[in-house]
Formats: sequence, structure tokens, C-alpha cells
Amino acid sequence: MTEPLRTTVRVENHNFSDVDLFVVRSGGRIRLGTVTGLTTEVITIPQGVVEVSGDLQFLASPVGGRGGALSMSIPASPGDSLVLEIPSGPL
Repeated sequence: MTEPLRTTVRVENHNFSDVDLFVVRSGGRIRLGTVTGLTTEVITIPQGVVEVSGDLQFLASPVGGRGGALSMSIPASPGDSLVLEIPSGPL
């Protein structure tokens, strides 16, 4: 039996703020974790989110703040290594 393919997103947070990161798909969102300000982290996307090819969006929400930034749709397939950059300006 083969192991499921691991899908990851490399988050480059260029912002001073720590952000909570969510994956958005089919109108729902799933929290992936927190990315500290001015750091880069690799986060594994849960297997059930990327079972087949499709588009994902990511929401970066400042910890303890308001607002957030929603990414454009990013095509994803099981086993992909995605990259997400969080800008340095206001979210």
C-alpha cells in the first residue's frame, strides 16, 4: 500500500505581524497554523483538502487584529509544493 502524497505550502511572511493561515475551499476554511512575522515556514496541507486536482485559496489573518489577505486561486494537486508570499504592507 502506498503512502498518500504530502502536499505543502511554503509561507514567506514578509509582514511584521504574526498571521493565522487558513486554506479556503468550497466556501469553507480550515486553519493550517500560525506563521510568525518575518519568517518562512513549510506547512503540510491536510490530506482530505487536496484529494484531487483543484484550486485552493489561502487566507492570512493577523493574530489579534482585524482584516486579512485572501490569495488568488492556486492550482494544487496531491504532492505539490506550493509557495505563498504574505506582503509587508497592511493585510
